[in-house]
Amino acid sequence: MIGKKININWSEVSEYLQAGCSGVEIASKLGIHENTLYQRCRTDLNVEFMAYSQQKRASGEALLKKTQFDMAVIDKDRSMLIWLGKNRLGQTDKQQTNVNVNEAVTGVEVVIIDNKEQLADLERYDRIKEELKQLDAKYHKPNSIVIDEIDANC
Repeated sequence: MIGKKININWSEVSEYLQAGCSGVEIASKLGIHENTLYQRCRTDLNVEFMAYSQQKRASGEALLKKTQFDMAVIDKDRSMLIWLGKNRLGQTDKQQTNVNVNEAVTGVEVVIIDNKEQLADLERYDRIKEELKQLDAKYHKPNSIVIDEIDANC
């Protein structure tokens, strides 16, 4: 038995696809089976649903990007400017730490790094220092005499 042909509003389908909805979601909204939607896309629009949905989704993404851009540039929305700068341009927030040098700080070593080479040198230094500590713990026996202590006593 063939049922009554359901009218599909393709403008509505297009809007849902632009919004990012799937064929299953749209078919559910229209009250039809997803296979009916896919077949009707072939017969009514002469295009496969996958191609149609990709085109409409891309159109929706372009519209969304344009709207965000307009909010940032035309409306001067500061938060949208920051968001687009971070996501499209790779910009980041600078981390700033204020240190009061007038306060006494013990046990803290402050090192200012100017470039990547200095950072690599510092990391190598820290690794070597840690390796020396491990070697000392491995070979230093509690009852052994340390050469430096003997030299200090002489």
